[in-house]
Amino acid sequence: MALTTFVINLDSSSDRLSEITQHLSDRGIDFTRVPAVDGRQPDHAEADRYDSTSARKIIGREMMGGEIGCFLSHRRALGVFLQTKASHALILEDDAILEPNIIEKIETAVAWLDISASKGWRTINVGRAKLTITTHLCELGEHNLVAAHYAPMGAYALVWSRKGAEEFLALSEKISAPVDNTMQNWLCRNGGGFAISPELAFVSYAESVIDNTAHGQRPARGRFQRSWLYGPRKQKRLWKNRLWAYIRKAGSSI
Repeated sequence: MALTTFVINLDSSSDRLSEITQHLSDRGIDFTRVPAVDGRQPDHAEADRYDSTSARKIIGREMMGGEIGCFLSHRRALGVFLQTKASHALILEDDAILEPNIIEKIETAVAWLDISASKGWRTINVGRAKLTITTHLCELGEHNLVAAHYAPMGAYALVWSRKGAEEFLALSEKISAPVDNTMQNWLCRNGGGFAISPELAFVSYAESVIDNTAHGQRPARGRFQRSWLYGPRKQKRLWKNRLWAYIRKAGSSI
């Protein structure tokens, strides 16, 4: 197994780069920096990937520039990963904080999935504690690997297989929802999403660069240019995903 690590970082966030460089060095982790796309700049190269009409239909509002940039940055990191010979990648946002033994746990989880996941696997979310509709698969010491039928939100610490990276790049040629919403919709319907609980990664208390929200405050992006259909469309999306998750759990054979 070949695992490589990437960190998404804006050119303007040199302080964050310094912090995570030191943090990963303390963890014994080498990484490749992926320059993030600043979606707040309207002239960025991939601005035409955003589908405003579909966004309003799917999430009931426009996406903020920072959300678009975040999505494009994850696409860029996946593309860089696929240009390597690595079989798996840990992709981090630059405000991630990792447990000391994270690589050991990831390698054990990946080895288990490579043998036991008959249909292959796509992602492992190692940075989100709120998990519902899961199937326990194996113990990783004090942590557990689970099939996350209802894929958790949050994309700051994700492990990808090449299969998952290729599929996600193909389905996200056009962007119409934030990256974690798009991942949740995809994984709930298609399966292949896993998680480690308790989480192996957290986020720092740094201010969000998507919408300048301080840690612990309600994000402004959820209220950005909402239509009156925002609430109904959100509930419809969530209930569809829950239904798919329950169906997948009932027939789970990973």
